This record gives sequence, C-alpha cells and structure tokens, in this order.
Amino acid sequence: IKYGGFYDACTIKDSFFWGIYGDGIQLSTGYMLWVSKLRFHGAVDGSGNRVGNSIAIHLGGKSESVQVSQVTVQSMARFMVSDTSITAQQNNYITIAACTFFSMYIVVDVQDAAFVMITNSQFMNIDSCAVFMGSGSGRVSFSNSFVVYNSFLTCP
Repeated sequence: IKYGGFYDACTIKDSFFWGIYGDGIQLSTGYMLWVSKLRFHGAVDGSGNRVGNSIAIHLGGKSESVQVSQVTVQSMARFMVSDTSITAQQNNYITIAACTFFSMYIVVDVQDAAFVMITNSQFMNIDSCAVFMGSGSGRVSFSNSFVVYNSFLTCP
C-alpha cells in the first residue's frame, strides 16, 4: 500500500502481508492512523533467511498520530521507519502496543523527531536492536512488561 496524499483518519486492520520486499505500507501527511491485527512476513530465500531491505510501515513525514496494536512481524529488516524522506517534515507520535517481533534486524528506526511509546510487546532474535535512534532527536519510551530474547532494546 503506497499512499502519498493526505489522510484524515485511516484504519488498516485484519490483513496479512506476505513476502514483503521494500515497503509494505508507505504513508505521509495525515492526522490519525490506526493499524490493528496485522501480520507482516518479509521475503525469505530457500534457507529461510531475510532477503532485501523490507519495511512493514514507512512513515515518510508529517504523520500526526500513529496507533499500532496486536501486530506480528517476522523475517523483516525493519517493522517501522519514521523519517522525513517524502515530505521533509517530522512525524509526531507513534504508539506501539501488544505486538510481537521476531527474526528481524531493527524493529523501529527513528530518523526524525518522533516520540515513540512501546508497551506490552515482545522482541525475539532481533539482530541489531529493537529501536534505533538516528540523528533526528526522536524520543522513545518503554513501559509495562517486555519479553526480550537475544535482543538489545535501544541503540544510538
């Protein structure tokens, strides 16, 4: 799903994205986005190894509020990238709750000033770190229970 126009209140739910290579969902310029009960699975080779730079959700700038809940993500490079690559404007608030991430490189890649809150989520076999904070002065908050196996929560 690639949408470069303005969205006011958008809901994406009850879907399965299989074999993602590149961006699964790419959005910019909007007020409210609700993502619920999705499953993302990246492209893999014959041995089950990740292929390519797959991103489940790419926020390209000026998204005001993004709410993600009950999402499962497997075998991807990144679950979410928050940057200014499309609009050259900052994303604002991102909430991730009750999600499961496994066999990934980075879960959330923050390259802008977005505030990210993650709660009640599991991180398993993350190759680099759960949240990568780039040079955009973004902030992250972790709360409630986490299960972390073979993973680092944050890295600069």
